[in-house]
Amino acid sequence: MASSRLFLTCVLVTSLGAACGGGGGFPDARVIDGPPPGGRFSLTWTLTDMNGAPVTCGQVGAATVSIVYHDPHVSGGGAEAFTCGTGSGTSQVLSIGSYDLSVSLIDRSGATLVMAPAQTTVPITSGATTPLTAAVFPVNATGNLKLHIASHAVAGNCGAVAASGAGITSTTITLFNGSDGTCAPVTFAVGSGSNTAATTYTVDCAAPVAGPCIEGDQELDAVGIPSGAYQIHVNGRNGAATTCWTNNDSFSVPGAGHDLNDSLNLGATGGSGC
Repeated sequence: MASSRLFLTCVLVTSLGAACGGGGGFPDARVIDGPPPGGRFSLTWTLTDMNGAPVTCGQVGAATVSIVYHDPHVSGGGAEAFTCGTGSGTSQVLSIGSYDLSVSLIDRSGATLVMAPAQTTVPITSGATTPLTAAVFPVNATGNLKLHIASHAVAGNCGAVAASGAGITSTTITLFNGSDGTCAPVTFAVGSGSNTAATTYTVDCAAPVAGPCIEGDQELDAVGIPSGAYQIHVNGRNGAATTCWTNNDSFSVPGAGHDLNDSLNLGATGGSGC
């Protein structure tokens, strides 16, 4: 009876498409092959000014290089972002296929500074890294300054001390390149204020000119300044030589013709005669 039941079991199993061996067990399950492993792409890049001279990411305020990719034969797509200063990057693993890619240089605010030529029908093959055409980003490596000087005194920068003003009668400004400490002889256009006339101020680091008091509502404009790091020094004088208010700030002029808007906050020196 036992052998009859075994025979009937084998007949039933066989009818369902399996085999019954002499050991009473079942064969190993069939292995189904998965999709082949994907591949990657890599990119290198450089930045230049509009004359082709190399510039750094920091000079023009560039933060990342963004790559958006899409296989036209497959729905969806993806993106990669690499730190600008590294100069190169390699993507995550992508499914094999033929991809179209756009490459952009992005600044610290998330705005696009410049786009490189698109790259199309880039093959991504199994287990390989496909190098893209190196990207060259020509960037307008200049920006603009829009500055205000603020003592935060109740009667303003130029108001008399007795009237709760800062009592500033003249101003000197020097500006230095943060990269090498050399003077940046910028000429500022000083706009008019509610009680002050428009004027100009040209920076001379060796012999700073004592210009008039600059009120808080007067804007100091300078255009076409080479982008990068700077240090500025503002001295507000009470009388001919006594420095009563100072500012020593560092800032970075953006690239791509963008503006830097900044307030230079003066601090009281507490000197004699102030």
